[in-house]
Amino acid sequence: MENDKLPGFFPEGYDKDKADRMARKAVRVVNMIIAIATLLVGLFIVGLGISFWREDSALRRECTAQADCVVTNIEHSLTSKKKDKYTITYTYSVEGAEYVAETSEVANNPKFDLGDSVTLFYEPSNPERYYIAEIRGSVEEQATGAIFTVTVGCVWILVTQLILWYQRRR
Repeated sequence: MENDKLPGFFPEGYDKDKADRMARKAVRVVNMIIAIATLLVGLFIVGLGISFWREDSALRRECTAQADCVVTNIEHSLTSKKKDKYTITYTYSVEGAEYVAETSEVANNPKFDLGDSVTLFYEPSNPERYYIAEIRGSVEEQATGAIFTVTVGCVWILVTQLILWYQRRR
C-alpha cells in the first residue's frame, strides 16, 4: 500500500500534491482575511483615539467661560454587570438663567458629595455645552489617553502588516 493513497478513503484519481496545494492556498486566504480584519480593527482604534482627542480639544477650546455649580442630586444605580453607577446632577447660573448639568460615572463612590461646589466651564454662546474639569481630567490626562489609543492602533496595524508580509513571502 502506498503512503499517498488509502484504498477506499480517497476517490480514484486523487492527487495528493494538488490537494496539498489547495489546502495551503486555503490557509493563506483565511490568514489574509484575518489580517485584513485585524488591520481594519487597528484603523478603527486609531480613528477612535483621534476622534476623542479632537472632541476634547474642541470642547476645551470653545468652553472658555467659568461658573461655579453645586451638586444638587446623586442617583445610585447598578450597571448590567452589577457595578455601581452614579448620576450626578449639578445646577449653575449664567447671566441670571439657571442651567442643569449631569454626569455619570462608574465608581465605588461618587466623586462629589451633595452640596459640593464644583468648577464648570461652558461655551459663552451656548451655556448648555459644558465640561467639568475634575471629571474630564487634565489636558495631559486626555492627551495621554488619546496618544495611548493611537499607539495601540498603530502597533495593531504594524503587526497586521507583518502578518501580511509574512504571508506574501510563503
